[in-house]
Amino acid sequence: MERIPILLKILGFLWALPNTIIGFVIGISGLLIDRITKRHKAKIRFAGGICLFERSPAIVQNSALSLGFAHIYAREADEILNGCPCKTHEDQHTIQAMVLGPFFLPIYVLCGLIALCRGGSPIGIKNPLETGPYSLPPRPWWFD
Repeated sequence: MERIPILLKILGFLWALPNTIIGFVIGISGLLIDRITKRHKAKIRFAGGICLFERSPAIVQNSALSLGFAHIYAREADEILNGCPCKTHEDQHTIQAMVLGPFFLPIYVLCGLIALCRGGSPIGIKNPLETGPYSLPPRPWWFD
């Protein structure tokens, strides 16, 4: 994300804002659940202009969710996933959201249905929006 010119980054942030708001709602819900259940494990931090909600009880164990500029992790953002930090994978989804804007979620769901039809997981490598992020090195898209 460091190579993206600042003006494009600002426009991408604004275009991805609907996704980011949904991500914040889920992330803050996780923080509230954590406090109510007295787990006191969840945390929030910022890195590279992205809000990271870590150790969140709001999502399934061992998973992560990127919605715009909000990333929600069941574990730590820096844990290794398929040979690279989980945050690096989720950063690719942030770039996708910067390009697709409010269409990111419906397109992701459609791609998840495509993956299911192909006999895969909706959040796995057969989802076209996961193919690039699961590549080594991770990239936003399934093409170069």
